[in-house]
Amino acid sequence: ERLDAIVEDFLSFTRLRTMEIGSVDVNELMMDVVVMLYRSGKFNPNIKLVCRELPEPLVIKGDGKQLRQALLNIGMNALDAMPDGGELEVAATRATRDGMVEVFIRDTGRGMPAAIQSRVFQPFFSTKDHGSGIGLFVAQNVIQGHRGEISFETADGAGTTFHILLPVT
Repeated sequence: ERLDAIVEDFLSFTRLRTMEIGSVDVNELMMDVVVMLYRSGKFNPNIKLVCRELPEPLVIKGDGKQLRQALLNIGMNALDAMPDGGELEVAATRATRDGMVEVFIRDTGRGMPAAIQSRVFQPFFSTKDHGSGIGLFVAQNVIQGHRGEISFETADGAGTTFHILLPVT
């Protein structure tokens, strides 16, 4: 099962090479990701899922499948970080930088120790027994491929927030 999961992650990474650019509504994108997280086998009923949509539709140009996969990868890691429950928030806001939208994914999990923070986007780096180390690497590549930026804030024992900046159409 572990080998199958690694191969599946690797294949999904290699399929991300070609972009199919279209219009992507940020609110729909976030809601799709929240629904997929809720229906995933990793979802724990002690986790509260929160989706904070923008007050008005906001459309960006990009590959909806790739962006969904990137956010889903981050969200799945957040679920893993909260084995006993907590809160997972997916939200968006107009960024302070003109022409950008910020999507953030915040969890109240255990956070990341300082020793591993510099390695989280490296391919095949994982702290989980069942992890392939592809998820955040793929997320970073997808975001950067859309002319965006990804960063995170974390503290050991205090949760993690991923910030994703994407250009607005």
